[in-house]
Formats: sequence, C-alpha cells, structure tokens
Amino acid sequence: MSQVLILTATITPPPGVPILARTDPQLRLQDYIDALKFYLAVPNHVLDRIIFAENSGSDLSKLRALAEESDKRVEFFTLSRLDYPPEYGRGYGEFKLMDDVMMHSEIIAGLNRSDVVWKATGRYRMKNIARWIATAPANYDLYCDMHDWPNPVPWMDTRFYSCTFETYDRLLRNVYHHLRFDILGHGSLFYMRSAIGKHLGSGRIVPRFRVEPYVEGNRAWDDRGWNQGKNYRNYLIRATSRKITPWLWI
Repeated sequence: MSQVLILTATITPPPGVPILARTDPQLRLQDYIDALKFYLAVPNHVLDRIIFAENSGSDLSKLRALAEESDKRVEFFTLSRLDYPPEYGRGYGEFKLMDDVMMHSEIIAGLNRSDVVWKATGRYRMKNIARWIATAPANYDLYCDMHDWPNPVPWMDTRFYSCTFETYDRLLRNVYHHLRFDILGHGSLFYMRSAIGKHLGSGRIVPRFRVEPYVEGNRAWDDRGWNQGKNYRNYLIRATSRKITPWLWI
C-alpha cells in the first residue's frame, strides 16, 4: 500500500474568505509547523513520503528546514497565489489545490494509478493516523467518512480521506467547480456526500472509517480546539458509536 500523505495548506488567506476565524498568517504558519513536525515523526513504515501543498505563495523556509532534518521524502508543492475569488470559500480552494497536486506533483507522477494516497487538511494533526492507516480496508477505491448526524442533511468529512489515483480522476477531479461557498454556503459538505454517495453501489467505496480521527488543532471557522470542550465530547461519542453501534453514522 502506498505511504504518501498530502497535506493541504493556505498560510496567508486573503481578506473575505467566508466563515474563517483563524486568519493570522503567523498563527497558521505555526499550525502547519506543528503538524509537519508531527507527521515527520510518524514511522516510515506508516508514512514515508509527504507532499506539502500550499496555495497562497507564502514563505515556506521554516517548513523546508524541518523537512531537511527528516529522513522522509518531502515535496513542497507551491502555488504563487490564490487564483480565485476568496468568497468561493475554503472547500473550493482545497479541492482545486488537490487537482493541481494530482496533476503536477513529482511524487504523484511516480505512483501507479492503482496506488492510494492519504489526504489531510494540513493544519490538523490526526494523532491516531497510524491506526487509521493500519485499519483501512485491504482494497478500496475511496476510503472516506460519511455522516447522517447531527446536521439535518447527510454530509461527508473532507478533512481526511484516501483514494487511488484512478479514483481521484474519476470521482474528485474538477469537483471544486461545484463547491462555491457563495452559491452553496455550508452545502459543500452535503454536496460531497451526495456526489460520492450515488456511487456507493458501483465501486469499492468504503463510506465509514473504522476508527474515529482524534484530531489536534484549532478549527478554521471558530478557532476552537478539536480536542477541547464540546468538540472532545463529540469525539468520544463518535468513537464509542463506531464500536457499539456502527450502523449509526454520527
């Protein structure tokens, strides 16, 4: 199984990005530094290559210095600036960045079309990533996490997922065109659930993780920690439910 992790990043978001509370570039840079440190420390038999993909043209020298101290192969994939209106939102930008990575990354170019890649939103540290990878199905096209609760409309978590190169081309390439926040609002997560959900019976799509991601870092839209207060309580509820009531997609 492939051991490539793609970390998506926007260090300097432009003014006008909707529902974004954590905007300070210095705070965000430190988030990415902390995350890269964490993923570089993950044993190589779990992850041995990292693509750090950044789309705001920010200075990556501190991140590059970290990578030089590691025995992992790290590719820095950078875009000089955001080339879309900020009101299109973060989901639009992240999937557009992923398209660029999948088309032009040197590491991706060396993979077979049946190899899988692992994707994580780059400011967040999935502390149990080794278990997430170890418990993944042996063969799949897309490994993602769908939910039916607490939102009134089913949704898909796009912070983390894994897929083959071929499946990215088939299901996810160009999906960013449909994720404009100025049109959908919060509906982008609901759109992804609908767009991927209609393929559940026609391919090797695994719609639920076998472990609940334990995430450290501050949420973008309200600047609150994923593992604090109400968010930590939700983690415990979801982690327990996956074990004792796995048919409840919460």
